[in-house]
Amino acid sequence: FLDNFTKGLDAATSLDIVRTIGRVTKLNQSTVMASMQQPSNEIFREFDKLLLLDRGKCIYFGPAGEAEDYFNSLGYERPPARSLPDFVATVSDPLAQRELLKAGFEGTAPRSVEEFEAAYRNSRFHEDVEKRLAEGVVSDRVKMSEEYLEAVNKVALLSPVGQTKNLTRRGFMLEILDRRTLIAGVAAFIVMGLLLGSIFYG
Repeated sequence: FLDNFTKGLDAATSLDIVRTIGRVTKLNQSTVMASMQQPSNEIFREFDKLLLLDRGKCIYFGPAGEAEDYFNSLGYERPPARSLPDFVATVSDPLAQRELLKAGFEGTAPRSVEEFEAAYRNSRFHEDVEKRLAEGVVSDRVKMSEEYLEAVNKVALLSPVGQTKNLTRRGFMLEILDRRTLIAGVAAFIVMGLLLGSIFYG
C-alpha cells in the first residue's frame, strides 16, 4: 500500500514512478493499492481500478477508465477545464454538484453520499465485485527471478545519484510546504542557542 507517495515530487517524476510500479506489478502479477492527492490525468490513466470513498462509504469501485461514463449516466458531467481526477473526487461534494449536474437530471441524480452508495450498489460494477467474491480469488503469481530483478533495476530505476538527488529535492520541498513546523523548529533552535549562550555570557 502506497500512501500519498508522490508528495513533494514534480509531475514528470511522479508519472515515471507510477509507470515503473505498473510495469513491475503487471510482470509480477501482483496488486498495489495507492492513495494520491490531485494526480494528473496522465497518472490517473495508469491505474486499472478506482476506489472512491466518501465518509467511509463506497460510491464507486471499478475500472478507472469507465468512472467518467458511470457518473455521466447518473447525471453529472465533467467541465472541459476540469481534470478527470478532480471531477471524480468532487462529484459527491454538495458544493460542486451545481456546476457538474446536467440539465434534466435535477430530480433523479444522487445528491447525498447515501444516494451515491445506493446507486453504486445497483450498478453492474457492484454486481461484478459480488460475482468475483463469490467465485473466490485465484492467484497465478509468478516469482520474479534474480535476472528479472536485475533488469528492472537497470532499466526502470534511476541511478543511485539520481535517486539521491530526487529524494533530497523531495525532502526539501516537504520542509518548505510544512512551514509551521519549519518556523517552529527554527524558533526552537534560536531560543536554545540564546539560553545556552547566556550560560557562558560574561
